[in-house]
Amino acid sequence: MFADLYEDFKMKHIMAFVLLSFLCVFTLPVSAHKIDKERLAEIKKEQIERDIRYLCDRTEYLENQVRKENRANHAQSAKRVDRDYLPKLKKAARHGDFDLWNMIHQDYMSARKSALANDKKAYEAKQAKKKENPWYREPVNH
Repeated sequence: MFADLYEDFKMKHIMAFVLLSFLCVFTLPVSAHKIDKERLAEIKKEQIERDIRYLCDRTEYLENQVRKENRANHAQSAKRVDRDYLPKLKKAARHGDFDLWNMIHQDYMSARKSALANDKKAYEAKQAKKKENPWYREPVNH
């Protein structure tokens, strides 16, 4: 009688252990999956914020660099190109879209290069016209 009770008790423990193991095995991945999804969403959000911050900083640096160049180069056409493209770059940076930002940046740099070449030609022509004037004197730097 005790042997039967002991076997029955032992069998119940084994069944309980198997049932608990079964539950642990099949419920753990579900909860781990939820945690992974939440963590993955958080990581993606942080990555997007980093991309936006990086592109905004890069755009701001480019804008400051362009301003300095414009002061030094008598660049009128380049200033017009800047007014056209810099807002587009800022908008792409705020969205965090690298591909769009790079595409706009390439177009902007090629347009700016041709505008600077045109500005240089115009400035040289203006200086040549000044020198043709018989009353023109070279500025004296002391």
